[in-house]
Amino acid sequence: MKQMKTTFSDLFGLFMVVFYFIFSGILVFTNIFTAVLSKNYCYILGAVFFIYGTFRTYRYFRINKRQS
Repeated sequence: MKQMKTTFSDLFGLFMVVFYFIFSGILVFTNIFTAVLSKNYCYILGAVFFIYGTFRTYRYFRINKRQS
């Protein structure tokens, strides 16, 4: 098995995936943004961030599998 070299872009990509999931959870499960957005918009944005985080996770593993 070939050892994968970790680059800054890999670490940044993983950080952003974690950020998308945490931010979607904050939008859906807390009332932090309800002063600025209605709760319905928070649910919609939370779902969008969760779906995008899932998509980025899929792309990250697909690209890294192809490189190894």
